[in-house]
Amino acid sequence: MSIDNTNIEKEYPIVVCKDIEKIVDFLWEIEPYLPESLAARVDFHEYAEKVVVNGYALAILEGEKIISLIMFYCNDITNKIAYFTFAGTSIEYRKKGLSLSLFNEAIKVSSEHGMRYVNARPYIVNKKILSLFRKLGFTMKSIHGKTIIVEKVL
Repeated sequence: MSIDNTNIEKEYPIVVCKDIEKIVDFLWEIEPYLPESLAARVDFHEYAEKVVVNGYALAILEGEKIISLIMFYCNDITNKIAYFTFAGTSIEYRKKGLSLSLFNEAIKVSSEHGMRYVNARPYIVNKKILSLFRKLGFTMKSIHGKTIIVEKVL
C-alpha cells in the first residue's frame, strides 16, 4: 500500500544524505521531542556513520538543513528484511506529509533491494508513528517492553 503524496515530493524533494554532521545536527535538534531519548542509548556520530556506511539516510532539506529524515537498513539478504531504525521531522515542518513521503520512498528503496519485509520497532507511546505505520499497511507482530515490532510485507 502506497499513499499518493506526489505534490509533497515536488515541493520537498527527497535526497540520499551521506553528510554525517548534518544528520547529527538534526538528531540533536529533535532529541527533546522524541518519546524516549535517543542520545541516552547511542552516540549520534557513531550511529549516523553506521547508517551512512551500512544503510540509507533519506532526507528532505530546507536549504542545506535537514528538516525530515528516515534511516534504515536493507542488508539482511538472508531473511530479506529491511529495518527502519529512525524517522523524524522538525517541529515546524510536521503535519505536511514529509514523514509519509520519506516512508514511501524508503519502502520503495527496500523493495528495489530485494527486501520482502520491512520491520520497525517504535515506542508504544508514539501514537502518531503507530498511526502512520497502520496507514502504510504495517501490522503489529509483537510487543517488547516499551516497543512494538511492526512489519509490512512488500
